[in-house]
Amino acid sequence: MSKNQQFQKFITYKSNAAKKEQFKQEKRAAKKERAVAIEKRFEEKRQAKSGVINRESVETPKEKFSRTEPKTVKPVPKIQQPIKESIQSKPAAKKAIRPPKPGSLEEKKLLAGISAPQNC
Repeated sequence: MSKNQQFQKFITYKSNAAKKEQFKQEKRAAKKERAVAIEKRFEEKRQAKSGVINRESVETPKEKFSRTEPKTVKPVPKIQQPIKESIQSKPAAKKAIRPPKPGSLEEKKLLAGISAPQNC
């Protein structure tokens, strides 16, 4: 036995229930603080709506930045690109049709449609 293990019996540790209760207490306190902050914020909004607080005295995030005149942007003239005649003269490429795989459902449908008698 090491010296550290010999004195373990004299050290009192918190039980798991005590640790859990402490965590719950901290959580409750945080919840109350958050509720108070939310209530304060809504109360300020209510007072601002009713006109008790002068809105001009309350600084909003948008007012923190100074307003500047918008920069004028020169319009860029549109330049038409010449269309290459070689591209226009070529027909549009058609999608290659590939035959169905042997034994697939597509092949069976195709064969059934061909061999079925057509009543016209």
